[in-house]
Amino acid sequence: MLGCSGADTFPYGKGYRFLNRYGDTVELDSFKGKVLVVSYIYTNCPDACPLTVKHLKDLRESLPEGMDVPFVLFSIDPHRDRPEVLMEYALKNGLDSGWTLLTGDTGEVGRFLKDVGVVAVKRDVINDSTYFLAHTDYVCVVDAWGRVVFKESGKHLNIPKILSVLRGARP
Repeated sequence: MLGCSGADTFPYGKGYRFLNRYGDTVELDSFKGKVLVVSYIYTNCPDACPLTVKHLKDLRESLPEGMDVPFVLFSIDPHRDRPEVLMEYALKNGLDSGWTLLTGDTGEVGRFLKDVGVVAVKRDVINDSTYFLAHTDYVCVVDAWGRVVFKESGKHLNIPKILSVLRGARP
């Protein structure tokens, strides 16, 4: 199966470093060995991202008791989505400690998005801080060995299907 990266593995081992909503540095490799639910969003998105986050919240609430799966949201708009913006977004959307929201240096995020096969193109640019992004809206499951075992549009997320994949992805 082709995964988020256009291959069958997540891009561990490439030294990717991001900032979380608290401003702390998070190395991508720190997630190795964990089953993850991963998605790609931006906080100014008017359509796909809010729906994806709603579906992810529904998924998280549907997890069986004892299934601890980190949900990792990567911003595709590091220019505007600085840590304090991600913090506000998390608070506004009720994304508690089980959620990791990441941003970072524009170049680093761009390389990462290329590695994971996510496209984000500026549209309707009014100025440097007012624009929209046309983008892919993947939700992926990365298993404990770094294999991408599930990929689907976040707008059309099939919760029973992803729950089944999550049960099978656990070590």
